[in-house]
Amino acid sequence: MAEIVLNLVIDNLVPLLKEEVNLLKGVHKEFESIKVELELMKPYLKDADERLERGESNDGVKALVKQVRKVSYRIEDVVDEYILQVLTQRSDQRREFIGCLYKAARSIIKCRPRHKIASEIQEIKATIREIHQLRDRYNLQVKEEGSSSKTWHDPRVSFPFLDDDEVVGIESQRAQLKSWMEEDVSSKRRAISVVGEGGLGKTTLVKKVYDDQIAAKEFACHAWITVSQSPPNRKELLMTLMTKFYKTNEESPPSDLETTDESSLIEKLREYLQDKRCVIVFDDVRKIQFCYFIRSVLPNNNKKGKGSRVNITARNNDVATSTKESSFDMIYKLKRLPDDKAWQLFCKSAFQSDCPRELEKVCHEIVKKCNGVPLAIVTIGRLLSNKDKMVSEFQRLHDRLGSELKSNPHLEDVKKIILLSYVDLPYHLRACFLYFGIFPEDYPIRCGRLVRLWIAEGFVKEESGKTLEEIAEEYLKELIHRSLVQMVVQDPLDYKVRKKVGPCKVHDIMREIILSKYEDLVLLANDDSISDDGQFRCLSIHNKTNDNVMINRITKSRIRSGITFMRDELPESFMGTLMANFKLLKVLPKSIGKLRYLLTLDLKQSRVVVLPIEINKLHKLRHLLASNRSPDVIRSESGAVKIQAEGFGCLKDLQVLKSVEANDDGGSLVKELIKLRQLRKLGMKNLKREDGKDLCIAVENMSHLQSLSVEATLFGILDVQQISSPPDSLQRLFLIGHLEKSPDWISKHQNLISIRLVYPRLTEDPLKFLQTLPSLLKLELVRAYDGKFLHFEGGFQKLERLYLSLMPELISVKADTGAPPLLKFANILECPRLEEVAEKIGNIFIF
Repeated sequence: MAEIVLNLVIDNLVPLLKEEVNLLKGVHKEFESIKVELELMKPYLKDADERLERGESNDGVKALVKQVRKVSYRIEDVVDEYILQVLTQRSDQRREFIGCLYKAARSIIKCRPRHKIASEIQEIKATIREIHQLRDRYNLQVKEEGSSSKTWHDPRVSFPFLDDDEVVGIESQRAQLKSWMEEDVSSKRRAISVVGEGGLGKTTLVKKVYDDQIAAKEFACHAWITVSQSPPNRKELLMTLMTKFYKTNEESPPSDLETTDESSLIEKLREYLQDKRCVIVFDDVRKIQFCYFIRSVLPNNNKKGKGSRVNITARNNDVATSTKESSFDMIYKLKRLPDDKAWQLFCKSAFQSDCPRELEKVCHEIVKKCNGVPLAIVTIGRLLSNKDKMVSEFQRLHDRLGSELKSNPHLEDVKKIILLSYVDLPYHLRACFLYFGIFPEDYPIRCGRLVRLWIAEGFVKEESGKTLEEIAEEYLKELIHRSLVQMVVQDPLDYKVRKKVGPCKVHDIMREIILSKYEDLVLLANDDSISDDGQFRCLSIHNKTNDNVMINRITKSRIRSGITFMRDELPESFMGTLMANFKLLKVLPKSIGKLRYLLTLDLKQSRVVVLPIEINKLHKLRHLLASNRSPDVIRSESGAVKIQAEGFGCLKDLQVLKSVEANDDGGSLVKELIKLRQLRKLGMKNLKREDGKDLCIAVENMSHLQSLSVEATLFGILDVQQISSPPDSLQRLFLIGHLEKSPDWISKHQNLISIRLVYPRLTEDPLKFLQTLPSLLKLELVRAYDGKFLHFEGGFQKLERLYLSLMPELISVKADTGAPPLLKFANILECPRLEEVAEKIGNIFIF
């Protein structure tokens, strides 16, 4: 955790020292020297964090780690406070002062905070010197990227050796793996990978199948190697394999193995296995490079017919995929236990039979927290088997599971196994993963919102040629591939159309482990067990809490971001205290014009109607989501927010601009769009016909635009005909308003995957100009056509969903042979004269 905090501070200091040289005048060298000291501290901190993870640290190492966190926070605060003062003073200098005496008084007052900051800097440097002394005293070692100390006791060692009557829910998986092992379909080597998150029982499953094959004497030689976080080097691995193979045949390995070079060992291994059928298990593989090495050293053919088997268990889907060389190789994705199997396994572990009736309710709640993870179910069940069978005892463990995971030695194995995936993460992914702890239990977080929050918190590192949003989405996909984060079930077509990961969450046990690692990072407003020592950086409010108690706790903290999940409004007194105390707040703004580092402004359902002109000072703003529509607003209102157009084009980093008015009282915002060339999503309402030319010019210059949504004034004409060369990146198009004719450019676009046309009132069949779109997956036409016949003549080769509504004259929907071939769903609404719909249309719902 300390390494995460330290790296985040360094990452924030580097661009600051480049961009704010003028602001940091006089203290630039001081901050530069502090950055250098922090960089020197990083490799030693890796060792300290590893000792903490292994439970090998003493009070001194813990004190050092805490000191690093505190000094990192102080550096962040001092830098921001200094810049805030400089900006405030520059603003003051623009104002007229009354009299020299007032000026002198102001100068004296300003000197005090500058002197305080200078003192803070000296105290920080002194603290860093103390940390270096502690480092030497406790003999912390340099840890390079990717290196690791000797792996501590692996708690999985005992878990594979469960008796058959203790194993529940793996019968079908066991049968499938056994079938793949025994299939005699080729003389070539077959790789069989089992992939899934920590604690699902991958090792247990493979061990059962492996033992079956050994007992049946299906293989001439065999070996089981646990790879884990610290795999043996290549020569050690080759020597281990050779030794195990000779041992299974009761032979003595060659005496010169240790003195044989790597290439010769590979030659000997391949020669030994050339006419033998072997089975090898590599348990807990984490690196793709390891798989490639194994593929290169093991022979792929058996001269005597039946091929060898290489089994791999992995948490990362990419690792499992790297083992696949042909269709003969197989991957089994292990899933969590369904509810009935999870309950059966828990009852067997906790009671050896059925659950007592009086305990059923609380036990179901405990099993739900385990979320189908067998390791958690078995371990918690065994722990409860030794407790009094009383509701109060079981309820206490349920309510205190987080603290129990942190302190109860009986649950230490669960925590370690699940945390193995976390330990293997690079630091930038660790911060992103831990951030899931701020969300309530079982809370699905949308990808877009999560990405914006990560960026605002400074978790996302810049990479050449990619936006921060693209990088953040790659981070999220990596966490999913590593089985640390799970996607909530979603519509697969929606994923194709949006090209984004759907809502995500972490399961309850994982969340409890995250919270146990938070230490002083996040203050959960509803958690009375947390004692505040003033170091919390994030405030998360899940539900109603005692305002006075909460205010007393948070006024001591240095909160940098705040997030609430309450549907009810927070009391004005509570919010007032938040704003007054958290002057360095990043995510919850106080004065919009002063938030020069604000990245996201989300005003959805906020009832904000007009944004002040100060919005144009937010030069780093990336996302402006401005819909003010709330659930009680009638649908005829646009919900768009007005922005004063003058100077808006200076927000050149803007990626998303949604639900804003095209015009204000003084001018057209559309003219300013020409300067916003980084936009990925654009949504504007109430466009006038005369805005069309400027809009078309702006869109042509937005080379990264992915989504375009524009709406004309009520009963107005939408002029988008003049786009001659739309951006290739455009995938989603949403047009509301009367179109005098079908825009020619739409039918020529190769990459559109979703189109929605509302009230265009076309007189020509729109299917004729849309059918040539090769990538279209989803088509929605609302009052789009005033004719009688729609005809699928061909094309629409990828269309999966069709929505037709409000076509009062429509009589028939026809389709020629083979068109559209992939349509899975059609929804037809409010077409009162409709008489005929082609059978080929698929699953049709007509209302």
